[in-house]
Amino acid sequence: AFQDYPIRLLLHTIHERFAMKKDRGPSMRQNTKMKRSNESGSVSNLLQRYFLTAIIVGVLIVVFQFSLVDLDDDVLEDNGVGRSLQGLQLSSIDALVDRSHRVEIPDDQRQLTFVHIGKSGGTTISRLLRNGCHQVVFRQKPSPCGENRWEKFPGSAGREETIASKRINLYVHTPAAKWGKLEWAYNHTTSIVMVGRNPLERFVSAFLVSHTVNLDFLRPLDWGETKKEPTHDVSFAGCFPNIEEFALCLDEPKGYNIYHAMVKNNETITLDCAELARDIIMQKEPFVVPHARWGYQSFLDPLPSNTEVFFIRTKFLWEDWINVNNLLGSPHNVTVPSENETKRLNARGEVPITSNLSDEGRKTVCRFLMDDIQVYIDFLNRAINLSDDEVKVTLRDLQESCPEIINS
Repeated sequence: AFQDYPIRLLLHTIHERFAMKKDRGPSMRQNTKMKRSNESGSVSNLLQRYFLTAIIVGVLIVVFQFSLVDLDDDVLEDNGVGRSLQGLQLSSIDALVDRSHRVEIPDDQRQLTFVHIGKSGGTTISRLLRNGCHQVVFRQKPSPCGENRWEKFPGSAGREETIASKRINLYVHTPAAKWGKLEWAYNHTTSIVMVGRNPLERFVSAFLVSHTVNLDFLRPLDWGETKKEPTHDVSFAGCFPNIEEFALCLDEPKGYNIYHAMVKNNETITLDCAELARDIIMQKEPFVVPHARWGYQSFLDPLPSNTEVFFIRTKFLWEDWINVNNLLGSPHNVTVPSENETKRLNARGEVPITSNLSDEGRKTVCRFLMDDIQVYIDFLNRAINLSDDEVKVTLRDLQESCPEIINS
């Protein structure tokens, strides 16, 4: 075992020392009295060396033992330096796992709300919910969005209403957050079901779907509120035509990059690109990248700490959806789309502007997403439907995206 190496080193060293003494023994017995005196001194020196060796190796044992206190059992299966490095990575993940704040509500007392955080996969799940639309929270009561709306879900998953659809009464998405309806909804909620995605991936997706060029490519020119806001078009045209330029703006000083543009009615818009970029990623600017404005902090910070959390991970969407339904009382595993049906659901076609984020740009974006990442990790830990190992798998995925943040 790796821990026993210092002990074996000590035994090997003592063995070698005694072997040396044994080899020299016969010749020493033929020496004069003076030589025996010298021999006595040599033995004394040898004993001192043994003593010093024991102290040094003892210190090594203590150091090695302490360095291994927090390592996973998996670490011991490997060999050499690779084992040590893997242990350090596992230790940084293990340190983030804290399930002590989980809350479990008795089943007969649950009042369920679906929290839809944009660009995480929530639209897919909401289409399977009878109350999965905006009118529910604005009418402030359960209000089915349409007769048997789950049947409109393409493929096999819509053939039968799920137990989650029957039990989730409220739904909150960006409009509810924007118009101050979260507090009312959370006051009528004991438990939330949410879909969560890696914060870096979610932000990149939100940026790209909001880009003027991609909007023009995918949707009519008069679509949506953001298209009517002049700042929106000017921001992408002048400040950050791609996400790498956005990342560069994040670290620029205020006033360094000023953009002026003439819009309709001879109106001039002046933008400080660095200040605008920081406002977008810090969830202060509502028009340019709306889904960035309403991120994990905006939706989940107001949620009471005694709220029960069901967390559906985007990368394990259907696996977690089955598990949540089972925990809510489904008599069997709910039907989920086949692999081909899932591909058709997610198919949007190629868009002109895609991610060109460099490694340095990724580090910068991760650094500015630190607060949102912390909220994301907190809610992963609070999820009653996820095991410790499932939380670790998702944290490792986050570590691959933002290692500087996770390992810090």
